[in-house]
Amino acid sequence: MKRIVAGLLLTGLALPAFSQTADSLMTLAHKLARVGLESGRAYSDLKDLLKIGPRMTGTARADSAVEWAVRKMRSYEFDYVWKQPVEVPRWSRGRKEVAVAKVHWKTDTLSVTALGYSERTPGGGVEDTVVMVRSLAELDSIGRGVESKIVFFNGEFDKGLINTFQAYGQAAQQRGRGPALASYYGAVGAIVRSMTAVSDDNPRTGMTQFPDSIAPIPCVAVSPVDADRLASKFGGEKPVRLMIDLRSKKDDPVISNNVIAELTGTDFPTEIILVGAHLDSWDLSVGAHDNGAGSVQVIEVLRLLRQIEYKPKHSIRGVLFMAEEMGGIGGIEYARMATWNNEKHIAAIESDRGGFTPRGFSIQADEAKVQKYQSWAKYFEHIGADKLVKGYGGVDIGPLGDTGTQLFGFLPDSHRYFDYHHSAMDTIDNVNERELELGAVAMAIFVILLDQYGVQ
Repeated sequence: MKRIVAGLLLTGLALPAFSQTADSLMTLAHKLARVGLESGRAYSDLKDLLKIGPRMTGTARADSAVEWAVRKMRSYEFDYVWKQPVEVPRWSRGRKEVAVAKVHWKTDTLSVTALGYSERTPGGGVEDTVVMVRSLAELDSIGRGVESKIVFFNGEFDKGLINTFQAYGQAAQQRGRGPALASYYGAVGAIVRSMTAVSDDNPRTGMTQFPDSIAPIPCVAVSPVDADRLASKFGGEKPVRLMIDLRSKKDDPVISNNVIAELTGTDFPTEIILVGAHLDSWDLSVGAHDNGAGSVQVIEVLRLLRQIEYKPKHSIRGVLFMAEEMGGIGGIEYARMATWNNEKHIAAIESDRGGFTPRGFSIQADEAKVQKYQSWAKYFEHIGADKLVKGYGGVDIGPLGDTGTQLFGFLPDSHRYFDYHHSAMDTIDNVNERELELGAVAMAIFVILLDQYGVQ
């Protein structure tokens, strides 16, 4: 196998294999819940990880997080631990962003934050008339009418949707694609309403994308409260103007790493069941839920299997991906190297929805296959995580799907996730220890079921 291995750790433990009977697996599922709640390490590991601070891709703190993960995985004596080099971009926001709305002689300073990959403004900032739209379609209808102006994307998070990720997916188009579309029509800047259902004064950052054929423009996210204030200025006789001053910049790419640990299978060591999460975060906070929680849950899944002396038939691999927030680069590189190494990944599970109460798993497959997996729901009823539904696997494991890997996404309760997502509020005090540990338990149970029953 062609791979770079750092810190080879062979244990030599002779662990007992488990029967595939439904009764023994049910007993094991209940045992995992008790072990995880009584002696889980995910929460303490999360507190330890967050001491590093924000883990922005390409920074020294991201490098520190990589080394932290290697040390932690080695301390739990997994069979193998290694780093996988990944070339990652570097972008920084520079000094505090400034945005000032102006109507005639009245001015209002807005709470904003630069979007990832935003262009910096010239000295003194950029200022012009603002055009407000609520969708990309509305911008398309205006077209060149926004030339030499600043576009205000004020499409709101749909609070009526039960699935907050569906609401996010709809609203996030204006952040991900909106600034580029505005630039295409000649706009000189963009300001985007933050993606959240709550009304607060915290702007939410995130990445925006500019194709090579479109010139980047300065773009910021504005807090929900100030988005409403800005919107209220429209409709009068005087035009609304906005001044934006950013000092963000892009630097040359650097080499970072994915971090990988493995428990080697007894019967099918070359067939891999992967559980993964991204290690990087945005720079506004320590990224407790996004995605410190997922990172420590990945480690905890392998640790729990080791603690209960479960010996897997297939190799169980935990992967902490780098640069998900900057375009899913770690996941793309991992899949590329898996293909180059001729590795066979039979299944992959991703945790990237926060450390909240586990509800179940999404299954990226057709309805016939989903129905087969739904027969496993009984193994999760005791922890309330028995929702097994058709859905999306995840950004980082997505490229593995092209190779035939069956993809799954861990589904915790989503109602509070976007209260904190990509904001300064994503801190340890908003993570519940019991909920975090139960999430790791749910994933460990799912890994065992995949190991015993295989993909459907």
